[in-house]
Formats: sequence, C-alpha cells, structure tokens
Amino acid sequence: MAQRLMWRYYDYLIECKDFIKIKLGLDILENIEDFPFEEDKTLKDYYNKIALVDKKPNIVITESPTNRIKIIKKKPFRVNGKKYYEVTICEADNKVTKFDRFIAFTKLNIPMFYSVHLRISGSAITIIDRRMKTKVVTGFRVST
Repeated sequence: MAQRLMWRYYDYLIECKDFIKIKLGLDILENIEDFPFEEDKTLKDYYNKIALVDKKPNIVITESPTNRIKIIKKKPFRVNGKKYYEVTICEADNKVTKFDRFIAFTKLNIPMFYSVHLRISGSAITIIDRRMKTKVVTGFRVST
C-alpha cells in the first residue's frame, strides 16, 4: 500500500528536491532515488531505449498545423533522473473512436486540457528481439 502511495507522490517529491536545490542550494531527500520500486526489467529496458530515441529522433513524420490534437492520457516515467511522458493522442474531433488513438513519447509537459499542434518525429527501437516503431513529440504549441 505504501509503495502505491509513493508512486503517486514520487514525481512531486523529485520536483520539490530540484526546486530547493536550484533556489536555495540545499540538498534534501538525498536518497529518494533508492526507494525500492518493483519494476519489470523488460519495461525498464523499454523506457531506457525510448529515452535514447527521444534525444535524437530520426525523421520528422508530421507536423500538425491544421489538425488539432488532444492529449487523452499522460503517464510520466523517469530514466536516469529525467522525467519523460508517455502520451496517448488523438485528433480533437467529435467522432473519435478508440481506434484513432496512438501513443507517443516526449520530455515536454504538454497540457491535457487544450487542443495542441504537435511536431512528431519517428524512429524505431528493438525490444525483445522485435523492431518497433515509435513516435516522439519534439515540439508543440497550443491551438488558437
């Protein structure tokens, strides 16, 4: 039970730690990264590879100057102390089905309550001996 509660507040504690370090120069919560989370090794490897792709995506697949995109779900994860997001995306339309959604990854904190225009790049990773295409959001702006 305490582990599930810690998952909920972990990101806030890390952000507080970083804020205090920048503003006051104090080191607090020095061993928070040592908290024992039970993680799947395959999932950890997957997120590590996603973080490497996010640093240098291959090609720009699409920019959405006319299409408005809505963020349906945003799941944060951390790799080497840096925060990334797994976002579920669909077009901001009244006739969206569950088949119109796709997943992308980003280090940008994109707002969920506004339609946005995204710059999406693509790449591929190899996980469990399979090649998988991934989408990486490299930029966004709030739709007007």
